[in-house]
Amino acid sequence: MNIIIPRQMNEVLISLELSSIRLNHSYEFIRYLLYQNHLIDNDISMNTFINITSAFLKQNFTHNYNKIFMSSLTYNRIILKEPYFNSSYSSHYRGVPLEHSKPYGYRFSDEYFDFSEPVIVEYGSKKPNHRRNQIKKVINDLSLLEFDIEGMMQAVMNYNIDDFIQVNDEIQEDVVDIVDTYCKTIEGNYATYTTSVDKALAKAKERHLDLIMFKHHCYFDSVDRFKKTRVNNFRASQFYSISTLQSEDFYASINDTNWRLDTNLTNLKADFIKGGYVTLNGEPLKDIDLSNSQPCLLANLFDSLDNMLIKFPKLINAYYYPYLNKNEIDVQHFIKLSGDGKIYDYICEKTGWNRPFAKNIFIKIMFSKAGWNSVYKKRLKELFPNVISWMDEFKIKNNSHKELAIMLQRLESEIFIRNIYPQIRKQGYVIYTKHDSILCKESDRDAVKLEMERIMTEMGLRFTLK
Repeated sequence: MNIIIPRQMNEVLISLELSSIRLNHSYEFIRYLLYQNHLIDNDISMNTFINITSAFLKQNFTHNYNKIFMSSLTYNRIILKEPYFNSSYSSHYRGVPLEHSKPYGYRFSDEYFDFSEPVIVEYGSKKPNHRRNQIKKVINDLSLLEFDIEGMMQAVMNYNIDDFIQVNDEIQEDVVDIVDTYCKTIEGNYATYTTSVDKALAKAKERHLDLIMFKHHCYFDSVDRFKKTRVNNFRASQFYSISTLQSEDFYASINDTNWRLDTNLTNLKADFIKGGYVTLNGEPLKDIDLSNSQPCLLANLFDSLDNMLIKFPKLINAYYYPYLNKNEIDVQHFIKLSGDGKIYDYICEKTGWNRPFAKNIFIKIMFSKAGWNSVYKKRLKELFPNVISWMDEFKIKNNSHKELAIMLQRLESEIFIRNIYPQIRKQGYVIYTKHDSILCKESDRDAVKLEMERIMTEMGLRFTLK
């Protein structure tokens, strides 16, 4: 197996002069912590406390895990360990079944969690057994791919977020969504709230910090520290993905929440595929995307809810749908523009925004709380009053602003994973799914695209593939 970890962390491990067995277990536990943080994907930290029970460690590492490797990791503060139970735990729960075993929390020491100097470590271990319900035929196809590991690692090291952040007066919105990493809820989560940009700037000044907008949310932090943390998170996540490819640790399973197929490729940065770092039979992979996918799927619901109920009964019948008169001018306009793949272009034309900004604002409105408002939402509501009102009402009727996103992701999965993928794969084409797109080798792209268009047309969908 291979793992990519900070050089300083590795040097400390080597200096402990552990036996090969103890060292292998240490690397495997570090790998497991990275894997669990990778799954969380909360964009704030790749280094949170992960709850792990003693029963799990005994079953998946070694019965005497503390003596073999854990005490060395915690004593030397490579790993921090935090108790999450009362003092009677250690004797009372010893040896009980997994579901009754109480956990400790484990995370990396900040001192050693620095990926500015990564190192590839090869260690003797069987492939991880913590992945379940794997789809063998998809994994077999993943094993056919070739990867430019060195090229991807260099691309990760070159990554920066300067073009993706706005700081203080650069933020143009009048209302912002705050993720306050300096305050936590009773449940232990970071506090989130919506406030005016003026109040947010005042609070940042009061705390002697900057107000930073990144990926539609605002944070209180110093710019340099924020950049360093986010880049380090990105590197940790992508290096984990790259290490699975190098180790041929392929996985493919259906996500229980949104029904998406999660594989090594879905968590890999899209630029690596576009940059030609992933090939099949010596050819670069090419993607075939559904244009403005989320608005397109929503437009198909507006256009023909009855057809959707027939095609996808398991999905559609799980939600409450507000009434919508699809003959309203703005609804008809939305349906046509989304089906033609031009919804964001139209918004740009009417507002003067650039395309990435127009897309970000529309997606933010789709997936934010119904009560969230800003000058941008008001502007879009002028263009599509009935559409924006329907989205807000859907969130209210289904008791969560998250349900619209989940419903559309499930619809996307029904189309791409349960319909397009098996039909095209059965024809002999080697293809891969990545949410709202299909990946295939360059020489197959035209033929695969034609098949996708045929299948989606037969489903009665209005769409544009690019």
